[in-house]
Amino acid sequence: ELHSPLLHVADHADILRRPVIYFDCGELDESMGENRRLHAVMDSLHIAHEFHAFPGSHDWGYWRAHLEQSLIAVTSRMRVAAGADSLNSR
Repeated sequence: ELHSPLLHVADHADILRRPVIYFDCGELDESMGENRRLHAVMDSLHIAHEFHAFPGSHDWGYWRAHLEQSLIAVTSRMRVAAGADSLNSR
């Protein structure tokens, strides 16, 4: 609990508005409640983020099923910037 994002998100709201923030959680995961609260706090602080709740728990099957979607989300700005760079180099 000492390192829970819920304890720190309000103090760092300005910084957290910069990066792409994506998180998901399995409905049966023991941290689902905390993830839902973090989502609500981030909404109330107007911090852009994407949160999804999926069936499953915190196990390798869950991670394998959702890793690709997570990587696509968190690299979205990289891909946009790379596209802009390639257009500028023409």
